Amino acid sequence: NSQTSLELDLARAREVVNARQWTAAEELLRAILAHDSQNAAALRLLAITMRQQGRLNLAVELGKQALSAEHSAESHFDLACSLY
Repeated sequence: NSQTSLELDLARAREVVNARQWTAAEELLRAILAHDSQNAAALRLLAITMRQQGRLNLAVELGKQALSAEHSAESHFDLACSLY
């Protein structure tokens, strides 16, 4: 099931982000987004990953995309963090 696979991929990506393994996180998240370009969770996680690497312009752009895909408190917060 592709939905289950996506959920497992996102869970793995969260683990990698939490472990601060930025290169691996970026690879996983870009692979997810290649299949679902509007996945708000993947966009938010990739924005966090970019922000942690100092790639702030990209983090802001990804944060805006996440907010466009899903108007959630998490998306607003992550975008605000990138803008700060």
